[in-house]
Amino acid sequence: SPELVKILSDIQAELSNREYHDMTRNVSVQRGEGGRHAPLNIGGELKDAFHSLSSVLNVLLSVAAVFAAVFWISGTVTSDLGKRTLLSLLAALIVAVAEGWFFAKDLLHVDHTVKDE
Repeated sequence: SPELVKILSDIQAELSNREYHDMTRNVSVQRGEGGRHAPLNIGGELKDAFHSLSSVLNVLLSVAAVFAAVFWISGTVTSDLGKRTLLSLLAALIVAVAEGWFFAKDLLHVDHTVKDE
């Protein structure tokens, strides 16, 4: 019957709208005056890029410093260059894994607070 078809199409349209709303719930579009998109936030993007670059540089310098320190100090334990290098690499690897863990944890941090409209 035509009434049943109309009711079913209305229900299908409402379900589609709900599904679309659920998919786009976390998407925010900044609109300026007149419905235009707001200008890009270049300063914020550069700040985020600088933060990431300084974090990577910090990790690399930490690993290099630990390698150099352990290599220098291990000279008092042994004079074998191979053992000193392996010991330094082991210490640098441990620091690299720890720094990588914290860097990834900071980089992949997701804010779970969702604003429902």
